[in-house]
Amino acid sequence: MRLKGRWPQFWKRAHNAVADKRSQQLLQNQGQRLDARRKRRWSEIQDIQQARQQARAARLDALRNLPELLEMLTDRITARGGHVYWAEDADAANTYILDVARFHGVQRVAKAKSLTIAEIGLNATLEAAGLQLLETDLGEYILQLAERPPMHRVAPAVPMRVAEISWLFQEKLGVPETYDINLLINAARSRIRRQLLQADMGITGANFAVAETGTLVMITNEGNGRFVNSLPPLHVAVVGVEKMVRSLDDLFLLLQLLPRSATGQVMTSYTSLYNGPARPGDADGPGEFHLVLLDNGRSQLLADGYGEILTCIGCGACLHACPIPQEASGKVGWKYPGPMGSVLIPLLQAAESSGSPSVSALNGVCRDACPVMIDLPRLLSRLRSEEALTRYSVLEQFGLHLWRDMISAPGRFWEAQQAGRVVSWLLGSGKTPSWFSWPFSRWAKKRRLPPTEPESFKRRRVEEHDGKQEEDTMRP
Repeated sequence: MRLKGRWPQFWKRAHNAVADKRSQQLLQNQGQRLDARRKRRWSEIQDIQQARQQARAARLDALRNLPELLEMLTDRITARGGHVYWAEDADAANTYILDVARFHGVQRVAKAKSLTIAEIGLNATLEAAGLQLLETDLGEYILQLAERPPMHRVAPAVPMRVAEISWLFQEKLGVPETYDINLLINAARSRIRRQLLQADMGITGANFAVAETGTLVMITNEGNGRFVNSLPPLHVAVVGVEKMVRSLDDLFLLLQLLPRSATGQVMTSYTSLYNGPARPGDADGPGEFHLVLLDNGRSQLLADGYGEILTCIGCGACLHACPIPQEASGKVGWKYPGPMGSVLIPLLQAAESSGSPSVSALNGVCRDACPVMIDLPRLLSRLRSEEALTRYSVLEQFGLHLWRDMISAPGRFWEAQQAGRVVSWLLGSGKTPSWFSWPFSRWAKKRRLPPTEPESFKRRRVEEHDGKQEEDTMRP
C-alpha cells in the first residue's frame, strides 16, 4: 500500500488553513470566478460532451500506446540534435540536470512554472549546489521573494495583499513605496527580464508532447515561458511521460478545452511549440536542448489500475469546482492541488499523502467539470478503501463494518434513521454541540448538527406521488 503519509502534520496544516478566513474567502472568490468562466466558455462549444469524449479518447489512446509514442518522440528530437534522458525517478532527473549544468558551467538558471518540476524538488537541488535560480512567472517570483509556497494552481500568490507585495518589493528590490498594481508589475517585469538576459540555462515543463512531430507544447499568459526556452544558450525541459499525445490533431482538440477549462479563455496569450535546439538560420533558440522524460512512479500507477488520472490535462477545473480545496488549497503541503492532487499525491508521493484522499466532497462536481471526464469520485473512493485497510484503527474499522451492515439492510437502515432523528433532537438540532467533552469536542466544535425536518424525504416522496404500494416497498 502506498498511503504512508504523516497524519499529525496534515492535521496541523489543515487546522491552520481552516483558521485563515481571509485566504479562504480569496480562494473561494477565485474558484467561483474561474468555474463560472469555464461554464460560460463550454456553453459556446456546439457539442461540449462530444468534445470531452473525443479528448478523453485521445488521452486514453496515448496512455495505451505510451512506449511506442515515447520512442517516436525520442527519435524525432534526437534526429534534430536534441538530447533525451529517461528518468526513472526524481533523484535520477535531478542528478542528470545538475550534471548538465555543471558540465556547462552554469551559474544562473531561469525557470518557468511547472508542477512537474515542483514534484521532483528541483529548485532545492539547484540552490543546494550553489546555483542562482530565478522564477519568471510573476506569482512564483513574488512567492520566491517572500519564501512562501504557492497557494493556487492558476494564481499562486492570490492570497497576498497589494500592501504585502509593496512592502516585499521595498525590502527585496528597493522599489519605492507604491500601491499601484501596474507600477509593481512593471518593477517585477524589468528585474525578471534583466536577469533572464543573464541566465545560462532555462528550465521549463510542457503541457503536451506530440509524438508524431517531436514537438513540445507550452501555454502561458505572461510570455515568460517563451523567454525561458529561447533566450538562454541551454534549455532543459522536464516532462512527465503522461503528457504524450499522438498527433497535432489530438493536440488541437485538447487546446480547445484546456484554456476554456482553466481560465475561461478561448486561447491563452502564448502557445509555444518547439522541438529541439536552434538550427542554422533560426533567429533565436537555445544552442543545446535536453528533454528529461520523467516516470517517477507513473508506470507503476498504470499497472495498478489508476491510469485514468494520468489523462489529466492540468487545467485545474476540478480545483475550481470542488468546495473543499477552496477552504485550504495550497496550505496542506501538496504539490498537486484539488481533487486531481488528492488522487495523484498518494500514488506518486506517498510520504506527503496523509489525508489527501479525504479532502474531497465526493459530490461529483469535479467529474462534471473535468474536460476529459476523469471519474475522480471513483478513484478517490478506491483510495479511501485502501486507506481504511492500512491506517484506520481496529475501533474505526469496527465502526465502518457496523455502518456497512446497517446500510446493506433496508430495515436496519430505516430504524437507524428514526433513531438518528430522535438523537439529533435531543442533542440540539441545528446547533453546535459545544458541550461535548474531549475528545468529542475536537469534532463537535467545527460542526453543526443538521436540523431535524418534520418529516423524512421518503415520507414526502410517498405523499407527493400518492403511492401506497411504493410506501410498502420503502419501509421494512
